[in-house]
Amino acid sequence: MSVMIPRNTTIPVKRTQQYETVADNQSSVLIKANAMNSLDDYVYKTRNALKNKYISSKLCSQEREKISSVITKATNLLDGDNQQDEMEVFEDSLKELVSLFDHIMGKNC
Repeated sequence: MSVMIPRNTTIPVKRTQQYETVADNQSSVLIKANAMNSLDDYVYKTRNALKNKYISSKLCSQEREKISSVITKATNLLDGDNQQDEMEVFEDSLKELVSLFDHIMGKNC
């Protein structure tokens, strides 16, 4: 058997780029997860508020339908194949739901 590379020989390699996926993406992944969790939490609270008889009695059917539509849209965003979307998509959906619910509740209370 012939020796291809003698023992204890330094093998020349060129170091081009070191990938640190976890370190590089960690903060953006964490921010996106927080945006998704905030949206999910607000969807849950809003859905429960619509089930509350006191709050529901203050809303007309059009307002309930409009809020339910935005809730469905947000739920589809969270549950669907949209996990690759940027965090701004989730933040925009949260802002839309918050502003709609606050506007309607502020008007009726």
